[in-house]
Amino acid sequence: MPPVQSSQFAASFNPPDPELKLQRNLNLNYSAAMLCADLASYIGVEPIGSGKDVVFILTDPGENGEERLSQFNAGIFPRVNPKLFMEARSFLQKEVARSRSKMAVTRD
Repeated sequence: MPPVQSSQFAASFNPPDPELKLQRNLNLNYSAAMLCADLASYIGVEPIGSGKDVVFILTDPGENGEERLSQFNAGIFPRVNPKLFMEARSFLQKEVARSRSKMAVTRD
């Protein structure tokens, strides 16, 4: 399998369609699994509070994000390729770091 490019997980960086249902969650592993299972597209991250934590913003085309999160937490989720999962997780971690560095620059 060729290396995954960041753009494979990221939706267009144009503003999302206002009609598009978005899902916000705090769970890195759940977000990576959703991307790998092709159940969502990545929109971005938003720092919350002091910026230590972030919210992952994904598309929710089926408008069933809460149900999928419950399934994920219960261990009932579509299987995903472990290598692809780790690459998606790495991509999201880099996005978090990028978001935090932007926040640090704006504070100065």
